[in-house]
Amino acid sequence: GIEVGGQPSAEDRASLLEVETWMKGFLLALPAGGTVRNREVLKMEDALQECDTARLQKQAGKFGFTEPIPVRGLLKSLQQHIEAIPFDFAKHADTIAELTTSSQHPLNG
Repeated sequence: GIEVGGQPSAEDRASLLEVETWMKGFLLALPAGGTVRNREVLKMEDALQECDTARLQKQAGKFGFTEPIPVRGLLKSLQQHIEAIPFDFAKHADTIAELTTSSQHPLNG
């Protein structure tokens, strides 16, 4: 990620530009001024804070903006968060899969 006070890498700058371009397109698709625009911008802000890309994409689609939302930066951020967890998911993948499968099976409870 981008360090506070640091300079973004070329990859981070590319991700930021993708997001900025997408956001501008979405904002241009919204009605100019008025309560509808204000309400949608507030919804957009909530979705951004929650990293809810599905909700953002659906919201944009309501106004005819169907450009796929860029997720490269989000994926990088998620990867960094996963790497920071002191647990080897790969080592325990089979156990996790078994636990998940058994806990969701309707006959196994």
